Parts: sequence; C-alpha cells; structure tokens
Amino acid sequence: MRNHKSIIVIILLIMTSIILSGCFSDRVFSYEEISNYVFKNEEELDSLISDNKGFDESVHFEFEKYLGSRTIVRSAYSYSSEVIEFYCGGEGLASDSKYSGFYYSKNDAFFGLEFNESRKTTEDDGSVIYHDRDGISYVYTKRISPCWFYYYMEWH
Repeated sequence: MRNHKSIIVIILLIMTSIILSGCFSDRVFSYEEISNYVFKNEEELDSLISDNKGFDESVHFEFEKYLGSRTIVRSAYSYSSEVIEFYCGGEGLASDSKYSGFYYSKNDAFFGLEFNESRKTTEDDGSVIYHDRDGISYVYTKRISPCWFYYYMEWH
C-alpha cells in the first residue's frame, strides 16, 4: 500500500510539473493570425533578419530584443543562413502534436522544415505540403509575403 501511494504521488508531481511548464497552455495559430502578425511587425522582423545574417544551423538567438516580450514568437531557429524559423505555438505531445509559426526564406523559396527532403505537393492555392516517408506527418506552408511563409506541422 505504501508503494502504491508513493507511485501516485510521483505521478501527480510529474503531471503538475508538466502543466506548470506550459505544455498544455500552448496553441496553434492560424494563417490569418500569423500573417497579420508578420505584416504588423515587418520592420522589426526585417531588422532581426538583417542583423543576424551570419547565423548558421544550431544557433538560437534573442528575438525578444527585436520583437518585444509580448510577441507570439516562442522561439527562433536558423536552419541555415537562408532559412530562419519562428515557432509560435503548438499542442499535443510527441507523436500526436501540431505546431505553427512562420519562417523567413532568403531566396523566397518554400522550405519544408523537418520534411524538406520529403515528397512535396503543390496545392491549387499555391501552398505546398511536405509529407514524411509514410505520408502521415506533414508540414503545410503558405506564402505570406515575399520571403515570409506560414507553416502548420502535424506529427503522427
């Protein structure tokens, strides 16, 4: 009985930690919300990009310096010197999750983020969907303006 109570207490502590860390308070942003954000913050985003031209893969940088502490951007990551991703929100855990954000493409080209080397489909509206090998997980990308793109990603 004592072991059983200890296990329950440990599980409750883990669940409380997860909830307090914000894992469940995140949300997915729509194309409209993110494109409005990009348009309203175009000057600050352009400054951030021009000041960080030398970033390589694996470098995370301080986006709040440019976008302020009330930004919808949760993190920013440079895939290369040509593509910078701005993660805005998501929901779910591990193999059943959804994410949204936007990215800057120096060459004004669609980029599939984690699925960039995967099979891609161009939709009638000009958006592009990159699928994983199994065709289950994917990232949907849509142009916001020259060099700026929305993304919505699902992992299954």
